[in-house]
Amino acid sequence: MRRLILLDRDGTIIVNKHYLKDPAEVELIPGASGAIKRLNGAGHAVVIVSNQSGVARGLMTVHDVGKVMGAMLAQLMMEGAGIDRIFTCPEVDDDAPCRKPNSGMLKRAAKEFNLPLDEAVIVGDSASDVNAGINAGCRTVLVRTGYGGGVEAAGEINPDYVADDLKAAVEWILNEE
Repeated sequence: MRRLILLDRDGTIIVNKHYLKDPAEVELIPGASGAIKRLNGAGHAVVIVSNQSGVARGLMTVHDVGKVMGAMLAQLMMEGAGIDRIFTCPEVDDDAPCRKPNSGMLKRAAKEFNLPLDEAVIVGDSASDVNAGINAGCRTVLVRTGYGGGVEAAGEINPDYVADDLKAAVEWILNEE
């Protein structure tokens, strides 16, 4: 069964570098490309959902975000992993429907791929990632990479699963099937 797998970018796939706008600084988290490749091999729709408030804050442009995404995609492709679609939210306003923890990007992805959100999984390193999944009715995985270790320690959210990294999250997702 094909499922929608929603991945946060910073701290989940790539090393979190505050308001990253230089594509030369893109660094994949070890094991991320192999994990995404496994999702590709299982036939799942792999989609990135990423808040990019640096655009609204004037710290970067949409073009900068695109260059960073392109560098990340190139690194993933060199290792045989692919992303089916990228959704970003450049807003800083917490009421913006697209901005996580709101579920706008997740709903848009589900509609585009015609896949149900109640069978989807979101993987991320922040409370807003997990809460976006809860708000959309998805399964949720918190990874300890990026901000995830601190989020877990704070104990303020209740994801379906906590994984050391994207590789362990994908292992859980595929075993859950």
